[in-house]
Amino acid sequence: MRKKPVFDKSVFYLFITVTIVAFITIAFKVAPSKKCEKLRWKINPEIITAKEVVYFIDETSGAKSWTWSFGDSTEVKELSKATHVFEKAGTYTVALTINGTCTEVREIKVMEGVKTNEEALKIVAPARAVAGKTIRFTVNDKSAKDVEWLFEPDTQVVRGVNVTYNFAKTGSKQIIVYADKRTRKAVLEIVVQPQTEEYAGTFRATDIIARLYKVMRGEAKPSSFRSIICNPHTMVKVNNEAPVQFGNYCDKLRTNEVTITSVKWDKDPVSGCINYLYIQQQ
Repeated sequence: MRKKPVFDKSVFYLFITVTIVAFITIAFKVAPSKKCEKLRWKINPEIITAKEVVYFIDETSGAKSWTWSFGDSTEVKELSKATHVFEKAGTYTVALTINGTCTEVREIKVMEGVKTNEEALKIVAPARAVAGKTIRFTVNDKSAKDVEWLFEPDTQVVRGVNVTYNFAKTGSKQIIVYADKRTRKAVLEIVVQPQTEEYAGTFRATDIIARLYKVMRGEAKPSSFRSIICNPHTMVKVNNEAPVQFGNYCDKLRTNEVTITSVKWDKDPVSGCINYLYIQQQ
């Protein structure tokens, strides 16, 4: 008589468990990986020129690591905000990889750097002027083209590299000059003084020494020389020492008692004010 086969439940449960695990494993292997979300990164400035700093900024949500490749054989950078300088104009392929898995590639164009003038445009003129006297103005770059002058508040445009102008009224005035089809600009503030005997060249060394002694005793301020000295930056050479600005010299004069033996000066050829002082003192 044959024995009936014995049903072993433990074997059955083991078989079911192995089958489920196998199905899960196969499902993970064949299931497609989760797609990367669209990366959000920007470039500043939008118009890129060679030899200028460019900022690459990632704003992708959930990003924890970054790798920037700039397509110009330079080292990659691993920051959310990276800076880079393209040395030459051309088209470059920039790639950003976040979290080691998601990559986005963009093609950018780098323009030639704008050529700028080596020397900034400047106005050459006396720092001070006298009302009613003709003042000559020029620019430091004699090769400048299309030079236009504006003497505020006068709205009339004066053209030329070398020009003259006569201020009718006293006070602080602004001079603006444009050059090279208004691609270059310079501005100068000038003080227009009233006509005085001193500007006519009648002041004497003894008058200047007397004023300096008043400054030394605290009876006068450096501003009392406003009608004589071209500006507070006028240089003063004392004995054989290095030159200092007039304002600094007066500051020292107030703290040191000295004997001034002689004063000489150089005048501005246009305005007549003193633009350099030579003082001998003990």
